[in-house]
Amino acid sequence: MERLSEFLNAMLLDEFSREVLKGSLMAYKALDNPLRLSQFSTGIRELIGHTLSTLAADDEVKASSWFVVETPDADEAEAFACEAVATFLEFFEILKLVASKSPHTLRP
Repeated sequence: MERLSEFLNAMLLDEFSREVLKGSLMAYKALDNPLRLSQFSTGIRELIGHTLSTLAADDEVKASSWFVVETPDADEAEAFACEAVATFLEFFEILKLVASKSPHTLRP
C-alpha cells in the first residue's frame, strides 16, 4: 500500500490532494470501520473532482467553443450510469495492477 501511495502522491497537484489521498487510504485500512469503503470512495471522488477542477476550471470549460449543454433522455442517463460504473471498476483494476507490481497488496 505504501508503494501505491508514493506512486499516486508523485502525480498529485497540491498538498490538499495529498491529504485527501492520505485520509482515503487511512479509511480503507480501518478494518474495524463498517463505513471504510464508503469513506474511501468519497475521498477518492473528492480527489478526482478537485484534480479535474484544478486542471480545467468550470468557467474555462463552459467558455470553450465546443461546450454544449444537453439534457439526456432516460436511455442516455442509463448509459451514462453504466459507463460510470465501468470507469469505477477500471480504476480498481488499475489499482490492483499497480499493487501487483509491489510486494504489498491492496488489502491492509
